[in-house]
Amino acid sequence: MTAGGVFPTFGGLVVSCDIASAKLKKADIATPGTTLQSLFSGWVPAGTDDPIGMWFAIYDPTNKIFGGGGGIGQLLRHLSCAWLNAGYFTSAAALYPITKAQVIDMWTQLKNTGVYCPSSLSGCSVPWTADKVISYIEGLYDINAPVANLCVKSN
Repeated sequence: MTAGGVFPTFGGLVVSCDIASAKLKKADIATPGTTLQSLFSGWVPAGTDDPIGMWFAIYDPTNKIFGGGGGIGQLLRHLSCAWLNAGYFTSAAALYPITKAQVIDMWTQLKNTGVYCPSSLSGCSVPWTADKVISYIEGLYDINAPVANLCVKSN
């Protein structure tokens, strides 16, 4: 992957589809690719010791592995996407506004203190919560970008 991550591999029944009618499960992923644990140190998945790929957080951020509900899962999803975008959009014509190191710093500060203070803000009088970080990253996305659905092929 030119963005710097490693793609996951899937079981034989996973196909591209128009609508994800038969939703993928963690068991459909043969190897996780780049893991969340390798990027976002200190994060531990709920109920498993298995390495969890960033792709899984992007695909299913409300999974019970993330505690359900989407809180930490949504944060890891957005940070993962930002990390990939920072690795992919590196040319002067299409430069992503934050670096991979800044994405990791966002995680580290949020994990350690519960807030993120961008180094560009002098004194950081208004630190960012996880929701503010998510909102900031969402503002960087092109809402018209195509996203392929993956589903389990029915027999």
